[in-house]
Amino acid sequence: MELGIDLGTSTTVAYIRRDDGTTEPVLFDGTPLMPSAVYADPAADSAVGPAGRLLTGRDAIHSARAHPERFEPSPKRHIGGAAIEPMIGALLQRVAAEAARTAGAPAAAVTLTHPAAWGPDRRAVLQRAAAAAGLHNVRLVPEPVAAAAFHLRRPATGPSDLLVYDLGAGTFDVAIVRYAPPGHLSVLCCGGLDLGGLDLDASIVALLRARCGSPEQWSRLDSPVTVADRAAQRQLWDDVRTAKEMLSRTATTTLFVPLVEREQALTRAELEQLAQPLVQRTLHAVSMTIQACPVPLQPLGGVILVGGATRMPLVGSMLRGALNTPVTVIDQPELVVAAGSIDPVLTGAPAPVRPFAPAPPAGPGYAPPPPMTVTAPPPVVLMPPPPPAGPPAMITIVELITVSTPRLTGVTLRGQLHAGFGVVEHVFPTDDEGRLLLFADPNAMARHAAAVGPRDPLLGVPPARVRNDGSDDLCFDLDLLPEHLGAEPETWLPGYVCRCRDLAAQLAVFLDLDGTDDLIGPGSTIDRADDILRRHRGEPSARSARRKLARLDRSQLIEDWVDLIELIEAATVQPTVR
Repeated sequence: MELGIDLGTSTTVAYIRRDDGTTEPVLFDGTPLMPSAVYADPAADSAVGPAGRLLTGRDAIHSARAHPERFEPSPKRHIGGAAIEPMIGALLQRVAAEAARTAGAPAAAVTLTHPAAWGPDRRAVLQRAAAAAGLHNVRLVPEPVAAAAFHLRRPATGPSDLLVYDLGAGTFDVAIVRYAPPGHLSVLCCGGLDLGGLDLDASIVALLRARCGSPEQWSRLDSPVTVADRAAQRQLWDDVRTAKEMLSRTATTTLFVPLVEREQALTRAELEQLAQPLVQRTLHAVSMTIQACPVPLQPLGGVILVGGATRMPLVGSMLRGALNTPVTVIDQPELVVAAGSIDPVLTGAPAPVRPFAPAPPAGPGYAPPPPMTVTAPPPVVLMPPPPPAGPPAMITIVELITVSTPRLTGVTLRGQLHAGFGVVEHVFPTDDEGRLLLFADPNAMARHAAAVGPRDPLLGVPPARVRNDGSDDLCFDLDLLPEHLGAEPETWLPGYVCRCRDLAAQLAVFLDLDGTDDLIGPGSTIDRADDILRRHRGEPSARSARRKLARLDRSQLIEDWVDLIELIEAATVQPTVR
């Protein structure tokens, strides 16, 4: 197993590549994004020395509310200091442990990414921290090179210069990477600024402060002293970040300001007005970097957006206008560097993609189809491409799952798809109108597959390749979930509830269901309940879990879940099979 780690200023992301070539992100508390935060626990622990135990990620953020002086939100900003190396080591140790848990074995090789501008001293700190974390066979790769490797998975890519625009939460970096087939990547020039999405968050908070007044309450939010004030400050900044992310998909949202106890509307137009000066500064940095490049540049073969702040549509539109070049928009820009770091073009490992090709029909008069010619796709611009007409034929793991809703019960298939961009997607069999096919039993599914032929790769999968062990993990009784949500916390089944939520989310994305962003997206009641249950998996009756669950609007949670399942039901069909 290979492990790729993108140690970011604000968040850390990791990917694993298994021996069969499949890749997947490492999850931390149910999400691929782990805050790059460290907290020194005041309880002494001889195993880590007199400084005490180092907590990382969300555990660090949670503990910092009581002792903020022991909290470091971004160790990477201060790399080189004597106290920082153990913090970096603690973050890498956490990643290594979660990756080993996911893959079932420790990593045999590790790729660590770093800013292109880092010199040998900073890179040496990273190497020493990795060794202290128990990581072996470590290679270092510049972040823009990893991003370019991710981009080059697109077919028919020729020699070109690629511009990597990386706008994260705390920093902005730009680099020109030259690609020379078959696999040589080099950074020609780079630049950057100390600004990012957090600066935009601060602008939003300033706007709320100007609108709301209440100086005394705002002083508690700006300079909290008590634990309650620090919790309110954290809630405000978390809600601001969530609202900013929502406005990449919706035109307006509402923010509640704690302590001040007022609601404020925020529109996308207002957000873009606040963001425009920040984006303009990054464009100036891009221009200066291009002008200062020591070698003549080729016409840009692509502009790659990296970092969560690039989700704002304004970034893509201003960058395209400034460079007069199409911009590659990626669904999850936070994952690009980590996913690209373990690409075979960098690691030299083989990439055994196992495409699924149904057996050709036999019989008299059959002639094989002509060879397929692969051409370069058109550039991806601001809006993502429409969903494909059917599941792409690069499916590895296929599972026979049982699904029950209030109106429908049956079996279907779920396939793991590796679409060539490092992110595992889930696909399901559909009819000609794109509706989910749900069958009475496996025999009915087999008869339907025989009747329609091999046009659906999932339905044509040989039975020997289908996982069908009868385990509870493959049974999703979505009809029972509201019953659990309405029960007392100690009766909840966290593993069951989280699995059902995951399946519902997979179906919502695959079936392209309208209206699900508000039901299951970041900050929704379902997402918040899922996050609580994942954090307290196995101990739903713990006092902290009960307290968090009690703060949820239980009736809204049930209503949202029922609405979500109704959308899935409306996009599902049970064919009559003779």
